[in-house]
Amino acid sequence: MTDFVYEGFNKLKPFDKLNGKDLESLYFEAEKFYISNDKSNDEWWMKLRNSKKGNPKKFCDLYFRIKNMHENWKLYGGFKYEKWQLEDKPTSPNYLKDEINCEVRMDTHNKTIYKSSSYYYLEIPYHILDSYLTSVVNQYPNCRWIINTENSTDYKIQKKFVEEIESSDERYTLDNLINTINKYDEKYPEKYYSTIRQMEGKGQPIDYLNFQDYPTTYKWRYKFQIQQLLSTKMFGVFYPNLFNGRSEVKRKGEYPIIYEMGSHRLLCCSLAKRNLGFWVHEDFFDEDNEYFHLPQYFNGKYLTIHADLENKHLRFAISKLNRYPLNYRKTDHRVTWLRSKNENT
Repeated sequence: MTDFVYEGFNKLKPFDKLNGKDLESLYFEAEKFYISNDKSNDEWWMKLRNSKKGNPKKFCDLYFRIKNMHENWKLYGGFKYEKWQLEDKPTSPNYLKDEINCEVRMDTHNKTIYKSSSYYYLEIPYHILDSYLTSVVNQYPNCRWIINTENSTDYKIQKKFVEEIESSDERYTLDNLINTINKYDEKYPEKYYSTIRQMEGKGQPIDYLNFQDYPTTYKWRYKFQIQQLLSTKMFGVFYPNLFNGRSEVKRKGEYPIIYEMGSHRLLCCSLAKRNLGFWVHEDFFDEDNEYFHLPQYFNGKYLTIHADLENKHLRFAISKLNRYPLNYRKTDHRVTWLRSKNENT
């Protein structure tokens, strides 16, 4: 299975190295290809957003259809798709919609490509994520409350949802999808009071007598973006993520951590059984370090990656540590190295 929509990205192999200028060109070639597919069809198409202020970042809307697509459905609510509902009359268009942006145009989150630098392309096999992931939610929505993912059932429920859809006769039809979402909403009713937390953070008054009337977010599908899962499953990933070196390090003596933002991509790739491909700046690695982490999404622990640049090999571990020094050659009860099919050490 190819993991990307654009064939130029599918030609990449782990440990490929590009200078910043060529990498930027690769992203923009993909963007040009996507934007050129702007006519409605039975699969996907994309359109640039119109804005009175212009659209210098080229924000795009992705449109696509799934099986038995019709217009008798509606999406209610504000925060991350609060409620899907089937209607008895046409209410919505006969397509689904998501947003797709070429993130290297973004001047936020440090996604700008440095043309004088070099970048390595790396991949994490989806089965590594699928085997150890418990939740990509380690912070309560709209506040600073930290959530420990140890013993979380978020991913288990999300995976069960996908398996139920795929084992049914209808699979990814609109009616089956919406009915199954609503069934899981009833079965797993726990919610985040995301709007309340946001108002608290802004110091806004809260009507506690009508507390239940404020919009909430279902816990089981927070960051589980249904549209993104569908497009990833049906067509592939549109762009690999990009991470810019030592800016990912929070404190001195710690390793870089990626996907603290963008965890929904990580989640969708795992559920869609597509490898997680991304670029990292050459500054991730130096003579003292070949390690980096995914956040504590793995039963309260990190997924540690050792990038053996010389031998072009990735090693993975589940680790409690994020501080120097890590060494895959040494036994440490806080670090469990995962043996790959080709790994003997």
